[in-house]
Amino acid sequence: MNINLDSVFSLMNRALHEFQAWALQNPQETLSKTFLPTIALREGLIANESTYLHIK
Repeated sequence: MNINLDSVFSLMNRALHEFQAWALQNPQETLSKTFLPTIALREGLIANESTYLHIK
């Protein structure tokens, strides 16, 4: 079985972005209150990992 990881990650990213858009439009929902802070934390940690600083 040959799985194309790029297409899997692309699908996951689209689903994540759609969830984030929904969660921001519906902040009172339990799912929004539960998962949006976790997603924000993960994206914040990823954003602070500079991949190019080791070459300077």
